[in-house]
Amino acid sequence: MPLKPWLLSSLMEHLSEDSLDKLNNEDGPGEITFIFVSTYNKSTESYLRRFLEGRLQISCQLQEIGIGLMGFGLFFLLFGVLLYFDSVLLAFGNILFMAGLTFIIGFRRTAHFFFQRQKFRGSLFFLGGVSLVLCRWPIIGMLVESYGFVLLFRSFFPMVLGFLLSAVNIPFLNTLLPSSSSMV
Repeated sequence: MPLKPWLLSSLMEHLSEDSLDKLNNEDGPGEITFIFVSTYNKSTESYLRRFLEGRLQISCQLQEIGIGLMGFGLFFLLFGVLLYFDSVLLAFGNILFMAGLTFIIGFRRTAHFFFQRQKFRGSLFFLGGVSLVLCRWPIIGMLVESYGFVLLFRSFFPMVLGFLLSAVNIPFLNTLLPSSSSMV
């Protein structure tokens, strides 16, 4: 039984974008919770479940594309640096990296991440460095971009270091930085 357009628009009014984003972040289609108005029947519920599961699959596919874009972006950034700061490779790597980040976490969350009040200085340096690379000043742009990257992601560094120390047994690093707790 096809869903009537007025019913779908009515449901979309009840489900805000935040609740749809929350649905997209669930572990899988079996974990989906729905908000229904009491007048919806079982066939409508079944149709909406299939509709939202399809939306989740599209979201997962976009995240996979984003991971690929970020991988290629990092590849171009690496070879841009290895080839004596080739501005074209660095610019292409920056564009792919930013597009991949947007595909993975979404446009609104990307904008929210970069324009938080406490991360504004890091965002300014990072995006300023990207723009300097695009203006063909690769060395200065990469230095400014690196400083902005450190300012933006400094809260993630202890977690990454703890994960690396727990995942790989490196004797020198383990004596230098003893880990107090496990990540598991």
